[in-house]
Amino acid sequence: MVALSASPAAATTASSNCSATSFGPMCYYFQSSYRGSRAAINGWVNDLYAYEFSNTGAGAYQDVANNAGSGVNADTRCVARIWEHGTQTGRVKELNWNGYVGDRDSTLDELNNNNRSQSWRSCT
Repeated sequence: MVALSASPAAATTASSNCSATSFGPMCYYFQSSYRGSRAAINGWVNDLYAYEFSNTGAGAYQDVANNAGSGVNADTRCVARIWEHGTQTGRVKELNWNGYVGDRDSTLDELNNNNRSQSWRSCT
């Protein structure tokens, strides 16, 4: 009997549409200061290795997990939470509702290139 190993699932290329909307995406940038390829990701995500950056700019097709250099919360109704580890564990960085002070971070501070999952809170 031959044992077959499971292949990892292919990552989904995230949209680059970071337009601010109600229940909009968390928009990750490959580089600090909102430069490079973008990844607009909606909803709760237990493992950002499921997504890769869009096909334009530095970082195209790289995994979003542990590669984000900056970010903007494009959601006008919820506070975005970026987590250090998968399944919303470890240190957390919160970005306020879009259009309010604290809705973006040009370096993601301690989670710069150290991000694995995302969630939301305080949805209005």
